[in-house]
Formats: sequence, structure tokens, C-alpha cells
Amino acid sequence: MQVGNAHRPLTSYARSSTEQALVDLYESTGGASWFNSYRWLSGDPCTWFGVQCAGDHVTMLALPINNLTGTLPASFGDLSELSNLYDSWQAHLIHRWR
Repeated sequence: MQVGNAHRPLTSYARSSTEQALVDLYESTGGASWFNSYRWLSGDPCTWFGVQCAGDHVTMLALPINNLTGTLPASFGDLSELSNLYDSWQAHLIHRWR
């Protein structure tokens, strides 16, 4: 699986609503305690572990068995192109999103 799009960053340096939604997800689900948070909060969000993009849009998050806790932030709805969320152990989070 190819994750991210290193040739087309989501932001120039001002945080977009998409990037802010991912940062909020990290913060509201205990990102500091995730098993794998490779590259999260640094550089292009499309290169962050589990984030897949098409062009400028996040289309998939794959964070299974990654120790997410808490709730999805309200800004999660800003990921308007997100069509797949893989989070097998945290079914309660997916349930709240839908």
C-alpha cells in the first residue's frame, strides 16, 4: 500500500482544515501513546503513518491495533473525502463517526 503523496503536500505551512482535523484526531485519541505514530505532527500529513491521500485529500486512515483511546474530534468531519477508516480494535470510535 502506498501511503501519502510526497510530491503534493496538503499545506504550504499554514495548517489546512484537513491537517488540523488530523492533528485533532491525534490529540483526542491519545496519539502520544499510539503504538505507531511515525511522522505524525511533522511534515506533509500524507506521509504520516496510516494516512493515504489522493491529490490534496485524505481518502483513507489505516490505524488498526494502534492503541487509540478517547473520542473522535468534531473536526473529523472536515475530512470530507475520507471514504475508508480502518481501526479494527477501536470499533467504538468508528461507531461514533458514522
